[in-house]
Amino acid sequence: MSETHPSPTPPAGAREPEERPEDAPAARRRGMAGTTALALAGAGVVALAVSWLLLGDPVQVVPGWEESLFRTVNGWPDRLRWPLWPVMQAGTTTVGLACAVAVLVVGRRWQPAAATASAVALAWVGAWLVKETAGRGRPVELLHGVELREGWRESNGFVSGHTAVGFALATTLVAVLPGRWRLLPYPLAALVGVARVHVGVHLPLDVVGGAGLGTACGAVALAVFGVAGPWPGRRADAGAGPEAAA
Repeated sequence: MSETHPSPTPPAGAREPEERPEDAPAARRRGMAGTTALALAGAGVVALAVSWLLLGDPVQVVPGWEESLFRTVNGWPDRLRWPLWPVMQAGTTTVGLACAVAVLVVGRRWQPAAATASAVALAWVGAWLVKETAGRGRPVELLHGVELREGWRESNGFVSGHTAVGFALATTLVAVLPGRWRLLPYPLAALVGVARVHVGVHLPLDVVGGAGLGTACGAVALAVFGVAGPWPGRRADAGAGPEAAA
């Protein structure tokens, strides 16, 4: 006859192990994700609003500090254009939607993929609306001696659409990528903005506004689709017993 032993009582004052986010129940993780998404959306809206206010009145006059910063980055050597060109493609809708397909194929969940695609589309449409509303021209229309290394469609400069799409994509990818891969998307999105200034098609405030808009769009998409964290609980799946598989 087996003897039952009472479970050991932790000593007084002992701290219980902290619960990691990935170990929390799904409903609680969704709540944490929603709070983070709202904070990100708020930060993005603030960045967009502040950059818009800094344009001044009239918007076609470039502040001295912004012109100085633009000329510094725009004046970097021409040879940087080619390594920066592939990075700029991360700010296109084509690459953004391709990433959404990759998220679906690798993660095998439709919600993160839908959030990624929606964030990209929302950022593209939002950038177009802000461009039409703000009415700020491109650097070659506002400044003399611009080193123009890239063509552009007939549209206004504020905000940078490439930067908006890049940051929308980065915001969703940070939420779904595992481990250290999460460190990659935002620096790449920032490089998209720097590249747009270097090739002469955007001013610095265009990039800041685009970054804010894209971050807000990505956060809204995450909240709408309830994306609560990295690709499905691999840690939990790996340790699941026969009962979990049943």
